[in-house]
Amino acid sequence: IFADAERFAMKRNVLDTSQSHLAYLESVWQGVIMENSFNRGDFDYDCFRLAGRFPGTQGTNNVYIGSNYFNGWKDPAPAKAVPGRYNFKVVQLAPNDYRPVGAGQQYIRDVVFEDNVVTNGEILMEIGSAENIIVRNNLFVSNNSGAANSILIGSTNNFDYIPSQNIKFYGNTFVLNKGTFLKVKNQTAYMSSALDHSSIEVRDNIIY
Repeated sequence: IFADAERFAMKRNVLDTSQSHLAYLESVWQGVIMENSFNRGDFDYDCFRLAGRFPGTQGTNNVYIGSNYFNGWKDPAPAKAVPGRYNFKVVQLAPNDYRPVGAGQQYIRDVVFEDNVVTNGEILMEIGSAENIIVRNNLFVSNNSGAANSILIGSTNNFDYIPSQNIKFYGNTFVLNKGTFLKVKNQTAYMSSALDHSSIEVRDNIIY
């Protein structure tokens, strides 16, 4: 599924296997993503990707993501990677391109991500160029045996041009085999501000 939309709703769908992102939402201005199941994407892509729009548009804002399943797997025939690894990323809330200020800089704001189940990835969730994000009451589970960061605030591809701020993790449960629970990756060479990510709060979570 691809979308660049305003007032977008996606509810009670099942998406299973893809040679790209299962859901690629380039931007959503007011949206609800509820009670869907996203399963077994290609290793090199995400089960669910929410970005922040191209030049001349409004960015991603006011999105509720609740009661979904995001299930990674060991892709037996990935497009680029060696078989036998769990999905590189399962959920991504971050820009899909590098665009500086004045050239359509992307951002993601005011997103609630709650009551979801996210499983089996090297990175279970990535957040970049984001503000006012609440991640609460979710279950994150992965049997990944590598050294990846289960939650990454930053960007693996350095597309985040502004620091993330006011990111809250409340009441989540993490069941992890190995690796770092949370990594805050400070600014890249592209960032327009001298400030690093700020106001990151992790409270009342259970981590195994």
